Amino acid sequence: MPNEVIDGVFIGRIPLQRASFDAVVDLCAELPCRASAKFYRSIPVLDHIVATDDELRSAAAAIEEARTHGRVLVCCALGFSRSASAVIAWLLMTRRAESLEAAMEMVRRARPAMVLRNPHRAALEALA
Repeated sequence: MPNEVIDGVFIGRIPLQRASFDAVVDLCAELPCRASAKFYRSIPVLDHIVATDDELRSAAAAIEEARTHGRVLVCCALGFSRSASAVIAWLLMTRRAESLEAAMEMVRRARPAMVLRNPHRAALEALA
């Protein structure tokens, strides 16, 4: 089940059936997204691979653009790492969070099962 982080941005697993979101930012490279939304953006990142700086920036920009369409789902296979990294990047780049720690805490409150290892954190520190 997707969880709202802030301002109509939700984090969750890739929808396997029609999702009730106006926009989807999909970070899953290995599974097809079945969501039908007004806005769809794919930034494919393989599972267990840390998103690059460019991918994180693209995801953050896509999330911000998607917000103009309504409720946004940011997803990956399970909604624990890639999508969490994208939402944290968006929180930092839009100044909704003052620090990496604050952004991580916002996502952790919404999605307690979030999994960010040291390489994910290092990639995000470059944006902070």
